[in-house]
Amino acid sequence: MEAAELGKIKTVYYECLQTNLDTNLKYLTDLIKDETGKEFISFDSFQKLFDYLGSTGDKYCIIIDEYCYLKMQNRKDSNYVDSLFQTIIDRMPANVKLILCGSYISIMRELLERGRKLNFMPFSAVFRTSTITSTRISRSPTTLRI
Repeated sequence: MEAAELGKIKTVYYECLQTNLDTNLKYLTDLIKDETGKEFISFDSFQKLFDYLGSTGDKYCIIIDEYCYLKMQNRKDSNYVDSLFQTIIDRMPANVKLILCGSYISIMRELLERGRKLNFMPFSAVFRTSTITSTRISRSPTTLRI
């Protein structure tokens, strides 16, 4: 992605809380309201939120950090959240990109394992990172090309 194009993408970063899906949806919706300037939008599902973003015509990059928290709060059916996001990914509008991140390596690794019932691999890139210590952090600006 060229730098000029990057400025045209509306980016929303949301760090999940260790609470239920509805509360996380509410807080993500609040961030979407801030980004779009539309105070009166609300969604009763993550799918409807992504459908709405697709209908705007604007380009969005939605970053959901600590995806693991969503899974951990739904222990009765731990595959529910994966299934929910698989449906979102399968129906992802062309103008919306989704990045799922998390710090629980074992849970995030599960998303990439072969032979899983769910296919989280329609990504154009998968980044595998190692633990970063403060001595390894670069203070110089970097450019990410997607």
